[in-house]
Amino acid sequence: MKDWGAAMDTSIGCKELGLSCDFVIVGETGENVIEALMRHVKEEHTDDWFEIEEIYQVACTVARTKAA
Repeated sequence: MKDWGAAMDTSIGCKELGLSCDFVIVGETGENVIEALMRHVKEEHTDDWFEIEEIYQVACTVARTKAA
C-alpha cells in the first residue's frame, strides 16, 4: 500500500465528497490536495461548514483509497 501523503499525482473533487460542485483539485501529494480542497470548501461551501470535519474525513478516505 502506498503512503497517501507521498509524492504522486492525485485529484479529489467536491462531487467525491458528496457536494454539488464541479471543483476538482490536482496535486502531487494527498496532503496538498486535501489542504487545497478544504480551503475551497471553507470559501465556497459556507452552508456546509457545520459538516467540515466530516468533509475532511471523507477527503482523507478518498485520498487513501486512490493511493492504494
